[in-house]
Amino acid sequence: MGAHRGVLALGGVLLGLWAWATSARAETAPPRFVSLRHDAVHVRAGPSQDYPIRWTYQRQGLPVQVLREYEHWRFVRDYEGGEGWVHASGLRRQRTVLVTGGTRVLRAEPRESAKPVARLEAGVVAKLEKCERIWCRLSVKGFSGWMPQQHVWGVRAGERLE
Repeated sequence: MGAHRGVLALGGVLLGLWAWATSARAETAPPRFVSLRHDAVHVRAGPSQDYPIRWTYQRQGLPVQVLREYEHWRFVRDYEGGEGWVHASGLRRQRTVLVTGGTRVLRAEPRESAKPVARLEAGVVAKLEKCERIWCRLSVKGFSGWMPQQHVWGVRAGERLE
């Protein structure tokens, strides 16, 4: 009887580990957004160093979207629609966004009437702290505030991020 309980307990532990691994995988499965780890990250024509370099990103923190994975390689898309293969070591899980359009206002609270905190030009990269469907909390160069999700690239429409 004691051995039977041990098997049940072990089964419960294994089931719990499987559920944890599955949920963690679901959070990181493509498509997902990540950012560039280095100032220079090569984009290749295929998932190996044997493939030619198509271009090099030269901006640490730039957000990219991972569309596919192959071993240690990630097929990514950038905000301009450029696609190619990047080694996983050139990416980090930290979320960032790119301000799009014209000059955008970062606000103290998630509403249009809230006090302006800063004005951000198109192309500014900001750390993504939180999203509540329509508004995202960003931080950049000592400023933190809220911006409508539609004014940034690097989040899925309606995404919630705690």
